Amino acid sequence: PVRRPRRRARHRATAPGLAALRWWKGAGPPTFVAALAVAAPAAAQRARPDSTGRDTLPADRRLPAVSVRAERTSTGYLGRAADAVLGVPASVRATPTSVQVVTRAVLDEQQPFTLADVVRNTAGVGGPMTSIDTFRSFKFRGFELGEAFVDGIRNTGSLNIQPEGLATYERVEVVRGPGGALFGVGSGGGVVNVVTRKPLGERRVELAMTTGNFGLARPTADVTGPLARVAGGEVRYRLVGAYERRRSFVDFVEPRAWQLAPSLEWSGAGTTVRYQGDWREREQHRFVSVPFHGTITGLADLRLDRSFFTGDPSQGVTTNTGAQHTVSLERALGPRTGAQLYARHTRNGYYQPTLAPRTLAADNRTLARRFQLFDEAERETAVGARLTRQARTGALEHTLALGADAARWTYDSRLSFGTAPPLDLARPVYGAAIGNVALIDDTGDRFLLAGAYLQDLVRLTPRTTLLVGARLDRIENRTETRVSRRAAERTDTRLTPRLGLTVDLTRALTAYASYAGGLFAQPNAGFIPGVGGTIFGPQESRQVEGGLKVELPGALAGTLSAYEATRTNVPTVDPADPALRVPTGRQRARGAEAQLTWAPAAETSLLAAWAYTDARVRADNTFRVGNRVENAPLRTGRLWMRLGRPARALGGDGAAGVLGGLTHASDVYATLVNDVRVPGYTVYDAGAYVRGGALEAQVVARNVTDRHYFARAAFGGRGVVPGDARQIVATLRWRR
Repeated sequence: PVRRPRRRARHRATAPGLAALRWWKGAGPPTFVAALAVAAPAAAQRARPDSTGRDTLPADRRLPAVSVRAERTSTGYLGRAADAVLGVPASVRATPTSVQVVTRAVLDEQQPFTLADVVRNTAGVGGPMTSIDTFRSFKFRGFELGEAFVDGIRNTGSLNIQPEGLATYERVEVVRGPGGALFGVGSGGGVVNVVTRKPLGERRVELAMTTGNFGLARPTADVTGPLARVAGGEVRYRLVGAYERRRSFVDFVEPRAWQLAPSLEWSGAGTTVRYQGDWREREQHRFVSVPFHGTITGLADLRLDRSFFTGDPSQGVTTNTGAQHTVSLERALGPRTGAQLYARHTRNGYYQPTLAPRTLAADNRTLARRFQLFDEAERETAVGARLTRQARTGALEHTLALGADAARWTYDSRLSFGTAPPLDLARPVYGAAIGNVALIDDTGDRFLLAGAYLQDLVRLTPRTTLLVGARLDRIENRTETRVSRRAAERTDTRLTPRLGLTVDLTRALTAYASYAGGLFAQPNAGFIPGVGGTIFGPQESRQVEGGLKVELPGALAGTLSAYEATRTNVPTVDPADPALRVPTGRQRARGAEAQLTWAPAAETSLLAAWAYTDARVRADNTFRVGNRVENAPLRTGRLWMRLGRPARALGGDGAAGVLGGLTHASDVYATLVNDVRVPGYTVYDAGAYVRGGALEAQVVARNVTDRHYFARAAFGGRGVVPGDARQIVATLRWRR
């Protein structure tokens, strides 16, 4: 039998930028979170909530022409804002593309562990993560999502090594399809923009404790309010803290994570200056995958439980660290003109020791392994400016957005290999002796990104709106390997267009059509250490989309869409030298999607998403044309609902009810060879809630039937990742 270790292996010290916060971890993060409640002003008064019961800002703070806003723009499940999509305040209905907003109300009910848990509420998401993945990787409409944006600002590389930070999420805006005309590099498959919680002008305190099976303990605290009147304006603060520890359904994998996010802003006379800090850390043993044999194939002679760990507790602990500082200025230059300036510096670290599974011997039970140590450091400095203006030329109304941004991104990775004994899958013995560890590669990537864009949202008639835009990007990339002393560099310039049209057919129904392009960076896809090669230019994507949108104010919002997207410059084997690759591959995705949010009553809401995604190879030097793209399910679906009733006996806004939903994905291929299928699955969630006065309690059972399933293929198609076992998540929340 496999026993869990009594003590966790020691790991390397945190990145230098986080050393100052060691006192917090040493004192115990739960103690710190409790201290936030003590430090909160005792005279905190009950806030006047909007219809969602969540954050909102007074009207005198709103800057309609500036894209990053702090007020809530959603009602329950209904998210109406799509600021990140157009770069100016715009409703989802007025946006000529497929957009979904996951609101804070949905996040509070579902209590997600990862960003993937959030975006699975939208249509067309493939390759989902589990709660124990240490980096994020998923697809939109069959193509990889390059990176996530935070408050509309680039967060290069964040999906790979930046720790999760859900405590600061206010809402998540998801754009399906390319968005390169506004965001530039990194938006080939779609755009995810996280809108964070910001300081408020009224005192509020929110404390929550989440617990459950697998020893889950997750205290969180959120304190905000005014500090003082300074220079004719008001200084406001916000402090968010969170800690999480738990075991998991996989042996030896026991995540620990924390986040601390202070923010401070001054607002007055149409100007807002804001600082936001965010420190994060997560550690656990890295879980890679389990072999196909014993999970999908070979079940007659071997069955591996989903708790099976192919690594070893002696390998050490994987640690993700992150520190981010953002300064922004928002200024209303007049009733129709606004400006925004921002600067952000990010440092992420990823220290990953693991015994990676390799090949299975002929006896189908002896798994070869290799010790691998990745020591990665990422730094980025991003700056930008945006000017928006509303104007009129004759009968036409214009909303113009003019902007420019630049980023310097550096990524250093040291890779070491070592020997490790094989693992007997039938009778595993842990405590492997790792030897002969040697540095294999020391690689440095340098990106300098600069771009400028212009777009015009034109109201042609009271029922017709035209969107025209374009962005020019310059991409400078240098890659070097310090072991083999090889280097390569490349500079590219790309113009990315955007065109869209919306027509209001009725007061509730809008038709739209759009054409958009995107770019996906591939820093060292063609450069192989020790072999050579060259740097490829970015993958380019183009998409045509059309559909219908429906909206009944306060009650219903939905989108029905169809699209065709193509991406080029996909790496494939060089026919002249199989050790190298060339960017001549091409892939295409065609599909249809439906998204619906319905709120027929105060305590009744429903969110539903369905997608058909046919992503296939259209040109490749190795794989057959027509093969399906790996980890891209043909059909996906998501349903989440709240069904409750007001309960006046619990207080003025008291209520009680049930929660529930399902997630569905059809089978996927493990690789582009299309020889091994990973079965599809449907899992169900169920829960209940009760709210009264300042208290709210809820419990949700994720995968309530405890179904055994596989989330995706992994590790180059040599293994699979089991889906999460049943997880009971109970939360008690107090707001003042």
